[in-house]
Amino acid sequence: MEQLGAYLKCSGDLNARAYVEELITEGDGVINMTDKVLKEVSEEDRLRELRLAREKMEILMAMEKRSGYDEGVAQGIAQEKRQIAANLKASGITPDIIADNTGLSEEEIAKL
Repeated sequence: MEQLGAYLKCSGDLNARAYVEELITEGDGVINMTDKVLKEVSEEDRLRELRLAREKMEILMAMEKRSGYDEGVAQGIAQEKRQIAANLKASGITPDIIADNTGLSEEEIAKL
């Protein structure tokens, strides 16, 4: 139980990744099963975040296409795109996937 508690406490800490890997390697089947489930849930969360970001980008892009928007609105939309891209980047989504979903270039994403 102590190892499982340590795993749960440290599993999201990037600085403790080596320790977590050690727990997985040396731990029993419960830790391995927990690690597998946690990774599946984390991936589902990332995919859901990506899907929501894509939907939001589609709405923003449709808004951009509408005529009559002044420069301030266009700048706001561009800023929102950059913010979405920054959030996706912080979540570990790769720049090429972010670029495909936001319309930003990979160079713009690298600067975020």
